[in-house]
Amino acid sequence: CKLYKKRRDTTDPEEEYSCEDEDESKEYCKLYKKRPMKKIPKLRKVTVLTEHPPIERKERKYYEAYFDELTLITFLSRTLYQEMHRETVDEYLNFNDYGDKERSLFPLIKVPYFSSKRFKVTHVTWAYHMKKSLAISFESHENLGTSKWSEGYIVIYQPFACPEDRDLVFSFKTGVRYVDFAHEFDNNMFMLVGLQCGSIQMLKLPFPTVIRETNSESKHNNAIIQVVWMPDIVIPLKGKLDQDERPLEVRHQRFASSSEDGVFKFWYVVRYVGFVVYKTVHLHQVTIPNTHFQTRHIGISAMGSDYHDRSMYYLGTPDGKIYKHFSEDAAQSFRFVIDAHNGAVVDIAVNYYNRDVILSGGSDGVVKLWRGNANKPLWAYFMHNPIVSLAWSHQQSYVWAVATKDNQVRVFNLERRMQQPMTVQTVLRQSVCAKVEFHHTMPILLLADDETGVTLFKLSRMTTEPEEVEKELAFAIENDEEEPDPFLIQRERLKKAIDRNEIIRNTVIPVNKHGNFERIISASKSEYVRDVLNPNLRRHRECEIDRPIDLSFLDEPDENPSDLEFK
Repeated sequence: CKLYKKRRDTTDPEEEYSCEDEDESKEYCKLYKKRPMKKIPKLRKVTVLTEHPPIERKERKYYEAYFDELTLITFLSRTLYQEMHRETVDEYLNFNDYGDKERSLFPLIKVPYFSSKRFKVTHVTWAYHMKKSLAISFESHENLGTSKWSEGYIVIYQPFACPEDRDLVFSFKTGVRYVDFAHEFDNNMFMLVGLQCGSIQMLKLPFPTVIRETNSESKHNNAIIQVVWMPDIVIPLKGKLDQDERPLEVRHQRFASSSEDGVFKFWYVVRYVGFVVYKTVHLHQVTIPNTHFQTRHIGISAMGSDYHDRSMYYLGTPDGKIYKHFSEDAAQSFRFVIDAHNGAVVDIAVNYYNRDVILSGGSDGVVKLWRGNANKPLWAYFMHNPIVSLAWSHQQSYVWAVATKDNQVRVFNLERRMQQPMTVQTVLRQSVCAKVEFHHTMPILLLADDETGVTLFKLSRMTTEPEEVEKELAFAIENDEEEPDPFLIQRERLKKAIDRNEIIRNTVIPVNKHGNFERIISASKSEYVRDVLNPNLRRHRECEIDRPIDLSFLDEPDENPSDLEFK
């Protein structure tokens, strides 16, 4: 009691008491009937990370622990599958026959049908960060009575391990039109999904729960054409400083979306808010038929974007025009607008190594090669059938493929043959081709049809490799000891192939100065329209532009420019 004499005289009877020594506090509480005060826990020290956290997140660890019991079963099934299909592996390794003049495509793997044939494939993409997985989006042919739009799925396979087993399956209430993974940026575990109803959803792999979704006011009014991730943007906050008196910065994710309603939008992903539109782009207006001169914005039928910084976009319309838009420009400003096709623009493919080189395919059965802001194409390829899909190779900058509605796949090599395909092969009989895609590291071509079928083909080495052995390229390198960048090598090879094409066009075509070349193009287009209207009179005539041209004079050494001009 002597120890707490002062405390006893000054404190209130109902006041709480706390002491650092637990024994003293208990004795004091017993004598004076005080209630002890609860101890406040010490604050935990916070460590600031200077580097990025690892890719493995906390949720992914829980996911792997939850499915730990099934790992042995999946491992056994995949080893059995590889043992059963060992012949396919041997044929894949030995499929390099230089005597194959047709350069045929070798079918490797066929992904089994999902559910039933009432679904069709809308998009196929490789998930680069998920161990070479393949993501396929499906849309139903049937329309349910309870809803305007039918159901859809996203299925992720591992075709090289065991294509018969599905790793992940995501179900949606409406059909899925497009899928994009953020594999090249920091947010590599997120997936964007464009739906048929016009809404956009954001998922975090590997969980099927939707993190964010567009509301009824900001979503598109029609089906989504394409949704692509963009690099994150850092925005400084005005008038706000951190502990070191530096301006605070906020990091936002970005993406772009296009729809059939003719609206092209740029979005922010804001925390605690959701999707916010910061720029909207409209195309030209057209009159609505059977109305009193009412106008509307024309829709978007195809879209293409560069693979690296996602800043250049090409928009195709149903009336055959192509718009080029830069992400940092104003909303209604375009780099160029060209009349590309007589029909609708079906697909636009941007080269992986040069974003100024693109391919456009239309419903008029013509594929055109464009470079820069030119109003005229470098070359036109007449397929005599509507175009379905186009794709550039990620390994070779000069190889591209096209699929048509007659189920034929053509593979072109610009270094060896500019005007004729290296491979022409009919790959399907009952269904119709829907999508063509190259693998990013292996010589594999992926083909999807409209009945949930996906097949992997291996390309022949005679199709993809150049005719001669590679030589040293003539471009400046600062240090001779350093090896040249393979990206620059592919870019230079593409430039040489296209420059050679320009020489051919400038030397051969201007000989007919009375419009013969234009007459050939118009005649082929009119013939195609006539064959479509009259299927009984369907004929495939060879145009003069499809015939091989004698270019031996280009290989003759030491010629004067005047002689070359004369020839």
